[in-house]
Amino acid sequence: MLFSMALLTGFPAFVISGQQAREEDARQILQHALKAAGGRFNALRGPMMWMERGAYYGEGAEGSPFIAQYASKWPDWFRCEIEGVFTLTVSGHKAWMINDAGTQKFAGDELANVMRQVRMAWASFLFPLTGKEYTLKKIDGIRIEGRAVVGIRAIHADGGDFRLYFDKASLLLVKMEANVIIPQFGPSPVLVEAYYSKHKSLGGARLPFKIKLFCDKKLFVTTEIVASKTGATLDPAYFEEPE
Repeated sequence: MLFSMALLTGFPAFVISGQQAREEDARQILQHALKAAGGRFNALRGPMMWMERGAYYGEGAEGSPFIAQYASKWPDWFRCEIEGVFTLTVSGHKAWMINDAGTQKFAGDELANVMRQVRMAWASFLFPLTGKEYTLKKIDGIRIEGRAVVGIRAIHADGGDFRLYFDKASLLLVKMEANVIIPQFGPSPVLVEAYYSKHKSLGGARLPFKIKLFCDKKLFVTTEIVASKTGATLDPAYFEEPE
């Protein structure tokens, strides 16, 4: 049927139909991944908090330990506090960072870059990718630690995209990658790769608790969730823009 329609309407119709098929394939991969993770994501949409312990390798081979505390209420609130270093807050379409140097309010390209990274953080929970603001494309699978994977490319309506890879057997998320501006690496985007493992239940969904992050092929951060709470009570004052 598809072949005969292409003959009647010309080659461009065939291209469009093929593109739609790839989008449908990507949506199917996502639905299978959601099901593999347990299909229970309502708790993650509401207010939640979690804590991570990790090591930062950005300034040398010896990792510097850190503790990070997060609070979020998708899609409006996101707060990341690296104890003793900085606090990054997103509230709606505004974002700012507080550290020893004071308060930095983001705007323009810097704000767009922060929002993109926050969207990637939420995307690791999978359910945000079901929204209409994302266009999904199936991409070629690769092998990660000898395992076959399937991949999708997620393109947000506001610009920017990233790629997610799922274990072909279990359909659990094992990698996400994108080209992102990281200040330590200069003003141009670099390849950022997050490898996920140690999947456990978080709010009823089976999601990765351990992350190994590489920037420009260099180990940047390792981190692991050590505590979490869904249905948390979040103080609105944490998400009020500083004067």
